[in-house]
Amino acid sequence: MTKVMRDVQIKAPVEKVFDLLYDPKNLPELWPNMLEVKNVKDSTLGGYDYTWAYRMSDLRFDVKSQIIEFLTNRRIVMKSEKEIESLIVWDFFDDGEEEMHLMIEMDYEIPASLLKEHAEGAIVEENEHDIEAMLENIKNTAESEIVHA
Repeated sequence: MTKVMRDVQIKAPVEKVFDLLYDPKNLPELWPNMLEVKNVKDSTLGGYDYTWAYRMSDLRFDVKSQIIEFLTNRRIVMKSEKEIESLIVWDFFDDGEEEMHLMIEMDYEIPASLLKEHAEGAIVEENEHDIEAMLENIKNTAESEIVHA
C-alpha cells in the first residue's frame, strides 16, 4: 500500500467544508482525474456510499466506496474496492472564527495492470499532485463561497 498525507488551512467554517466534501456529487469538480460519481446511496452510518471512475496514468478505473466511519463535521472514512483498493480518511478541525484545518490520509494499492505500463514512482508522484490540487480546489471553492455568500 502507498500512503499519502496532506493538509490545508481554510478560511471557512468547518461545516461549510464538511458539506462540500461529504456529498460525493461534488468530487469530480474538486478532484483532478475523478471522471464521474454514480450509484449514490445513503449509508447507514451517515453520508453516502457510491461508485466512481478515476483516471490514473491515462487508464480508467472503476471504484466502489463505502463509508466505514462518519462523524459530522469531524471525520469521514471511506473504504474503496474493485479496481483500486484504498482507505481514505478526511479529518476536519474547527479552528474557530471562520477557519478550519483539513487533513486527508490515503492508503491505496496501485493496480497491477498500471505497474506493467508505468514506473511506480511516476504513478505515486502523479497521485500526490492530484491530492495537492484537490486540496487547493477545496480551499478555493470553500473560501470563494464565503465571499459570495
